[in-house]
Amino acid sequence: MAVQGLPQVQEAEFDQVVLAENIPVVVEVYSPLCPHCRRIAPVVEEVAREYAGRLRFVQVDALRSPGIARRLRITGVPAMVVLFRGRELGRIIGEVPREALRARLDEILAAAGKGA
Repeated sequence: MAVQGLPQVQEAEFDQVVLAENIPVVVEVYSPLCPHCRRIAPVVEEVAREYAGRLRFVQVDALRSPGIARRLRITGVPAMVVLFRGRELGRIIGEVPREALRARLDEILAAAGKGA
């Protein structure tokens, strides 16, 4: 489900919006038909606000932008891929609870900081 306040990224603008960003970008791939996506939407919205300035969140509708889903090797939704300048830092697959999402994002950010 589309989250209010999160930018929707289409195939034509993906590289410009996601790969040129100066902070890691969480690309949430979803489908409006997916019940798990609808349930996790409020969690994603809340976590996106909490991580503002450290992570940028964008959404991709897998039905409208199947090329992005293929490019990111997404086989099911919801799926989140954390990218920084074209390099994948980590993935979060499926509907995860708020605390598990925060913990995984913290792990990804910590690992990225060590490798930078």
